[in-house]
Amino acid sequence: MRLTALFLLCAAGLLADDTPAERVVFTKSFPGSVPAWFSITVNQNGDASYREDPKDESPIQFHLAPADTATIFELAGKLDYFKRKLEAPVKVARMGDKTLHYEKGPQSSETTFNYTDDPDGRTLTDWFERISETERNLIQLQDRIIKNESFMHVSRQRADNLAKFIRDTK
Repeated sequence: MRLTALFLLCAAGLLADDTPAERVVFTKSFPGSVPAWFSITVNQNGDASYREDPKDESPIQFHLAPADTATIFELAGKLDYFKRKLEAPVKVARMGDKTLHYEKGPQSSETTFNYTDDPDGRTLTDWFERISETERNLIQLQDRIIKNESFMHVSRQRADNLAKFIRDTK
């Protein structure tokens, strides 16, 4: 029995996926804009999070489609996983500091820039800007629903009806 358990434990160890987890993190800091700071983390399996405060311990969680996730990681690869500078040599207006960060197990690399003329850098930045815009729209929609008394009245009325139904069936 002990030999079987030992064999199963060894086999499980051999079959376990020892591939280090990969993730790409995009952070933008632009005081005076809305939001003034945000960060998006995308894991290789498509799980992602969005936060508007570095101290936020409850970021918005979402999942990207496999094709979108693959595109983000493909672009990260084309950019040498952010081991090189992306800042354009030309002077342009201040558009916020953008940081692209890559992690794979204990390895990590990142680059920070205001503006890049690298086509892959711009494409990847655009991806994250669109994700941010989508999440901002979701936040605003949720706020509007919460603040709208007619929606809240309908919710209260449905809850009251449900409570009455439960009480009446006892």
